Amino acid sequence: MLKAIVAELRRQVRSSDLIGRLGGDEFALLLWNLSETDAHAKAAALEQAVDGLAFRFRAATSRPAFPPALRSLTPTRCRPRAGTGR
Repeated sequence: MLKAIVAELRRQVRSSDLIGRLGGDEFALLLWNLSETDAHAKAAALEQAVDGLAFRFRAATSRPAFPPALRSLTPTRCRPRAGTGR
């Protein structure tokens, strides 16, 4: 199921975007250079794409839940901390 979800996410994002697994069934996506409006639209499209997946195991069909949470990283929020050199 996780491989199918990642494959769908890859189809939905640009090659410059990053997909990472946080653990369990949680993923993080870094989508570069999107306005807040575009980010919300992309989150809705990703949710719809993943919600459209269905998996059969024995006699049961399962569907993943994809509740997106958006966080914006702006240049001021990404600056290195003073004195860390990073």
